Amino acid sequence: MITGSKLLDKAIRYYDPNDSLRSFKSDFTVIMELPSGDKRISQINIDRPSSTFK
Repeated sequence: MITGSKLLDKAIRYYDPNDSLRSFKSDFTVIMELPSGDKRISQINIDRPSSTFK
């Protein structure tokens, strides 16, 4: 049996064999449209080197 964390490590090694995600930095916008027609807009910032997610 494999634990959840070992499975996650294995998946990361498979999908990121060059360890590129370790230096990942990006800003992006997520727009969620509700059934009522209202929109929720979120600005996302991920900075792996400094371990921040805003």
